[in-house]
This record gives sequence, structure tokens and C-alpha cells, in this order.
Amino acid sequence: MRGEPTILIVEDEENCREMYKNWLAGEYRVRTAGCGREALRELDPAVDVVLLDRRMRGLSGARTAAAIRRRVSDCHVVMVTAVEPGTDIVGMDIDDYVSKPIRGPRLRAVVERMLARTAFHEEMEELFALASIKATLETERHPGALTDDPEYTELCRQLDETRARVSAAHATADMDWGEAFETCGTDGGTNSFGLA
Repeated sequence: MRGEPTILIVEDEENCREMYKNWLAGEYRVRTAGCGREALRELDPAVDVVLLDRRMRGLSGARTAAAIRRRVSDCHVVMVTAVEPGTDIVGMDIDDYVSKPIRGPRLRAVVERMLARTAFHEEMEELFALASIKATLETERHPGALTDDPEYTELCRQLDETRARVSAAHATADMDWGEAFETCGTDGGTNSFGLA
């Protein structure tokens, strides 16, 4: 994952916005915006997570979320709102929906879960790449020729380490394997990586 994560707080109530900022500023780079249009001016590829109010003046939270996705597709968008969720949230382009009031520990936990999902996806991509290379070598080369090959040994070591990191990230990210395989464009029916 890129350096220190960047969180964009989009909230039209200044006291609430500053409270969220104070809760997160010790661990993350924090940007703030008081409305949807200001959020889009603050948005760039460095932003990892957007905490987005739903009911704001001007551009609504739902429309802001859609605009964020068009501009930066790989950041996570979490709606943090006092509006009770209805079935209309199914059509919103968001990763999570969190009801107010919210306290510091829960807000930090939400951010950590979103960042863990990003790390999980990145580790999965690396795992697929290493596993594919290993499978190719084992298919094309005679098994005996690989036994004492230092590069093959190193590949196996990297694969084991990456598998362990993926398992740890998977537990933190609160995801299921179906979502993971779908994200990485792979058939979820086959798990050849030794992952539970």
C-alpha cells in the first residue's frame, strides 16, 4: 500500500468534521471538505478512504459518491450519516454505510477495515502472480530439475510469505473468498493457494 494512508472527510457540519479529523489525524493524513463539490476538488489518487455524509447542501452524498468513483476508482467510499438506511442504498456506489452517532473507536475501525481490504486486494494480486509462475515452472520443467534450483526455492519462499500475509489481511478485511476471487477476476470455485 502507498505510504501513510490519506482519508478525506466530507461533512457539512463543521463540529462533526473537526471531531472526525481529530480522531483520525494521529494515524493518517486527513483532508476535509464541507460539501460534495469541495470534496471533488480535494480528491486525487492519493486518497484511500472517503468518509461521506449523505445529506449535504448542493451535491448530495449519493451523487458525490458516484462522481468520486468516476474520478478515482480504487478508493473506498463510506457513507457516515444520520439517515436511516433503506433499500435505496443498494444502488449507491459505496463500500459501507455507517449510521450516526459514531464514536472515535468505531470510526477508526471502519477506516482500518477499508484499508485492510485494499491491502488484501494487492496481496491477492501478488499471490496469483507468484502461484501462476510456480505452476508454469512445474508444468514445463522436470520436477527433478527444480529441486535444487535457488530461484525456484526463493519463489516458493515468497509464495509462502505472501500466502501468510493474504490470510492475515483477509481476517482483518472482513471479506469472504467469493468477493476476493471476483475482485481479482478469478473463478471462486477453485482455491489452489492453501487458504482457508
